[in-house]
Amino acid sequence: MHHTAASGISPWQAGQTQCLFDPDGGDPPILRRVLLLLAGWGLSVSGDFLLGEWRDLVLGALRVRYGGNERTASKVAAEASRLFRYLAARGADSWADVTEQLVTEWCWAPRPDRWGRMHRPAQSTARNRQWAALAVFEEAKGLGAPVEPVSLVGERIKRRDERIPTRPLTDEEARLVEEYADSGLVASRRSLIVACSFAGGTATEIATLRMGDVDLGAATIRFGGPTARTNSLEGWAKEAFARFVRNNPPVCDQGLLCVSGRTDDASAAHSVTARLWEVLRDAGIAGREGVSARSIRLATARRILEESGIEAAARFLGSPSLDTTADALGHAWQLHRPGEQQGR
Repeated sequence: MHHTAASGISPWQAGQTQCLFDPDGGDPPILRRVLLLLAGWGLSVSGDFLLGEWRDLVLGALRVRYGGNERTASKVAAEASRLFRYLAARGADSWADVTEQLVTEWCWAPRPDRWGRMHRPAQSTARNRQWAALAVFEEAKGLGAPVEPVSLVGERIKRRDERIPTRPLTDEEARLVEEYADSGLVASRRSLIVACSFAGGTATEIATLRMGDVDLGAATIRFGGPTARTNSLEGWAKEAFARFVRNNPPVCDQGLLCVSGRTDDASAAHSVTARLWEVLRDAGIAGREGVSARSIRLATARRILEESGIEAAARFLGSPSLDTTADALGHAWQLHRPGEQQGR
């Protein structure tokens, strides 16, 4: 990374941040994150928002963010580099020049195949690019860049045919999600988000969850909002919560658990959904028909349906409609009402 005197970064900062982008560097992730924040602070204070000065910082932050999964880290870094090159080619010199239109154009930009023929990307490819762009802007904002991630990526690109309804994960798929939720031995915030989803929370509910909403002794979790309810923490989800809290003792009951307190509500919910998709992708099931981020919470709801009935499943999901709950779980509940003959 090359810095001019106008960048506002001291030679010490430039030398320290340079080592952050060496994949073989031995600095602990926390130290690398601190050095990145210092460098971002230096650029922000100096008023230097040129993309060329921020590129390596953002790539370094992405390496830290996805450091537990080399395949994901490499994929995101490659897409992020392509995004920066595209923005530069389109004349975007600073963060102020980056617009939703430019980002959308990049998501759908044709690329050559190995024979040099240009092809429009598949919808899943465009969505993956959008997800990478969101990660870039989230890290840039975290480092001090004046960007609004959700506004820049625009409307979510659908991953699949919306005519295919979301289905619950199978037992085997749920096991894979649990296995890939953590990238290491210590429970991460990503695993906490997955645990909240298995416990029935929506992305918006998970984004607003606080430590005071969780009672590990009683193994319960309280979701607020218009469909406020208290659900049980069971099995893997309970263990993930316990490990996370043990390794990250909360400062107070009112601190947000799963997202940064500096993030607005829309961005926070979007970030939660993106993390759930990361796990599905790492587990190798994101491309399966009917699988979406919502499939995780539906997996638990399906089990509750089988054990306790449709009313209990609706309460778990916070759904006011038994019909909607039955549709989501693929259950013809009206065929099994007491006193009615099956098949009528």
